[in-house]
Amino acid sequence: IKWLRELFLTKHFLHYFYLDRDIKKAVERYSYTDGWTLDAGCGESPYKEMFCYYMGIDISFGDDIKDIKHPDNRFDNVFCSQVLEHVDDYMKAISEIRRVLKPKGILILSVPFTWQLHGEPNDYRRFTPYGIKEMLKGFTIIETKANGGKWATIGQLLINSMTTSNKILRWVTKILIPFINSFFLFLDTINKDETLTQNYVTVAYKNQ
Repeated sequence: IKWLRELFLTKHFLHYFYLDRDIKKAVERYSYTDGWTLDAGCGESPYKEMFCYYMGIDISFGDDIKDIKHPDNRFDNVFCSQVLEHVDDYMKAISEIRRVLKPKGILILSVPFTWQLHGEPNDYRRFTPYGIKEMLKGFTIIETKANGGKWATIGQLLINSMTTSNKILRWVTKILIPFINSFFLFLDTINKDETLTQNYVTVAYKNQ
């Protein structure tokens, strides 16, 4: 089983276990499976296989999420994962996403709540459910889901901290990763508290 192998070997297991699971559920439950999807900020397109008709844009290709080169009402779905924290004018990006979505088109969005600085110097913000609601005023939110609870978050931050420390701690972490992942996944399962989480996945549709 892939996730079981990753449990013992992967330093970001507690992050991607919840994020990938919740993205997959959102895509399967809410997206227009026979429609065109724009992946806004696709990077290496890790979620491409989830969509039937797919198009990705990314800054590495010279694209600008704040000025999307597609006509109005072009896409049935827009997928945007772990991108908006790196966009200086993120409301302009949301405006562009809304513009290229068809009426009632689906936005599947993931944004971070707890994570260390990354992608510097272009790391501008983190998001709460209330900030997401304010940001998506041109949409109707279907759901906003926390990706794991406080124990998964604490476990992941512990691993992140240890793997960015001195050589001895980094070596010790390689040995402890399977135990940390297992222990904090167990705690998160038996004592769910989502007031502290790593990310949020939001599904919304474009208002008429």
